[in-house]
Amino acid sequence: MELLETIVVESTSGNRAISLYHGDLTRIPPDEAVDLLVISAFPNDYFPTPTSLIGALDRAGVTVSALAQDKAEDLREQYGCWLSQPIDDNVNHGFARILCFEPALRGSPPEVVGDIFRSLFPIIEGGVPISTIGMPLVASGDARWPRDAMFEPLIEAAVRWLEFGLRIDAIKIVERDGDKAEALRQTMARLKSSRPSGPLRRTAGHAYDVFLSYSRQDSDAADYVASQLRAHESRPTVFQDTLSIDPGASWQQKIWEALDACRKVVVLYSPSYLTSKVCQEEYEIAWLRERDDGNVLVPLYLVTAKLPPHIRILNYTDCRESDRARLRAAILKILPA
Repeated sequence: MELLETIVVESTSGNRAISLYHGDLTRIPPDEAVDLLVISAFPNDYFPTPTSLIGALDRAGVTVSALAQDKAEDLREQYGCWLSQPIDDNVNHGFARILCFEPALRGSPPEVVGDIFRSLFPIIEGGVPISTIGMPLVASGDARWPRDAMFEPLIEAAVRWLEFGLRIDAIKIVERDGDKAEALRQTMARLKSSRPSGPLRRTAGHAYDVFLSYSRQDSDAADYVASQLRAHESRPTVFQDTLSIDPGASWQQKIWEALDACRKVVVLYSPSYLTSKVCQEEYEIAWLRERDDGNVLVPLYLVTAKLPPHIRILNYTDCRESDRARLRAAILKILPA
């Protein structure tokens, strides 16, 4: 494979690399081998078409439909992806596992492409050894989305998650067509030149004492928790999205900034919380801060739900089923006297 361009991302845990290559993902040489190959598919559709990466893998001896019959982890309900078992003869293929990203229809491909990195969080933090990934420019094959519409949001999402602290050392994006690879190189060079130098600037001090992360379906309980927090004698500042974001503001950017500028993140576990894309992202960013800084994430178990392994490993306070007395007691433990 031919290396065309690289963006180095500085994070709190070291430098990470996002690189563009011209080459063939079915023939990754040993010196460029990756732990994980990311592919995309329509839901439950692994037919090896002539123009798809799934088809190219099939011709190279890796049958995705067979791997789908024995998944190592099936995260399609919550994260729109599944992880394969280790690949036989992975040395010759150049990748050890496959992550198949096949989200239900929740937006156009440019809008959901960043969810690939969100979906990697429970796998990596769950203990699967993945530090390098290879991927095509997803949704630009049989899905026929223009490459220029997919590439920039993919790069922006990769940069953001690496800055937040997602533990991936190298992301390798590979384009097989030479002319298209050159066009992508020019786009990547432009994005690289426009990036600020240095690591992600953490907010100086804390603009908020508490960031409240919850599902809109649990708004009544969230309002109660927020009111109890604000009524505390320490008079904490509370970020609650419905009250803290001005109409017309970039809500996602505002949320990212608030997550970085709070002392603690209080999350309310419930069935709807666990299936909300926004809540998952808030939780994962908070978890990465917890891992790096400690004493940040405060989970309150609000309504009985099936907690996935990467969430169960963190201690929580049981307030089921939205028990007001338990919530009040939990709030007193969150705040200083």
